[in-house]
Amino acid sequence: MNTPPCKGPAVPGNIFSPGWTSNFSEIKDQLKTGDIILVHGRYPFSWVVEFLQGSDYGHSAIVVRRSDLDPSNKFNLPAELLLWESNIEIPGSTPNLWRPSVPPKVKDGPMLISLEERLLYSQCHYEDVYIAVRPLFINRANIKFDNILPSFFDSLIDKKFPSESEIIHSVFLGRKYNRDSNNPLEAVSLNIADDIVNNKKIVLEDPSKNQLEAFTLKADTKSKDKIYCSELVAATYKELGILTQNHVSNAYAPGDFSDKGTIRLLKSGWLGSEMFIDMRK
Repeated sequence: MNTPPCKGPAVPGNIFSPGWTSNFSEIKDQLKTGDIILVHGRYPFSWVVEFLQGSDYGHSAIVVRRSDLDPSNKFNLPAELLLWESNIEIPGSTPNLWRPSVPPKVKDGPMLISLEERLLYSQCHYEDVYIAVRPLFINRANIKFDNILPSFFDSLIDKKFPSESEIIHSVFLGRKYNRDSNNPLEAVSLNIADDIVNNKKIVLEDPSKNQLEAFTLKADTKSKDKIYCSELVAATYKELGILTQNHVSNAYAPGDFSDKGTIRLLKSGWLGSEMFIDMRK
């Protein structure tokens, strides 16, 4: 069976407000470590995050340049443009390149992968996909990526990706109570039946006071077994010192890093406007 040709991005727009799109080949040399990648589309788990935050985006990730992460090339990374993301295991997609098995394998949870291969795969294999980049503008001389990121990646690379219900519990716990937990299903009482989740309807029951401790930030992601996409983005920005420590990482969703988000960065940093890209060109 022949594989259908890769589709162009399904960027929203009309004659009065076109979905302006740039070719990946035109902008790839401009991408820098810390830039945000946002993905909209119909793929596993996308509806959960979009539903919870009311955003167009169900996935977020961070651009990493090999020359920033590994200037001496001691890790033998095969690509200059890399993507730091947490995702499900996607058979047939690009394998993890950070502390990889031999040979490198596809995994779930946090991973460092070829940016171009992953985003092209997403655009070609899922429905209703469009991809946006938000450049990070900041004084990079004050951020020692090669001193910070390797040990941070080491601390998270063996974690897994949560289930749909675990994401729902974790986001609800973070956004409403600013609280992290390694066992979010136990930390807050949410009634989520399988048939309700499958029909994209969620019933939330507020926990009683004795089920939740006071706000706590000390554990955050490093103590957790599982971590989802925007939680990883937030945790990475916090590790780099450009996002406040005042909120737990599971309080963030992909939409918070989009044009419609209201977060503000530290160190006089800011995110540029979304630019839609076509990975085929």
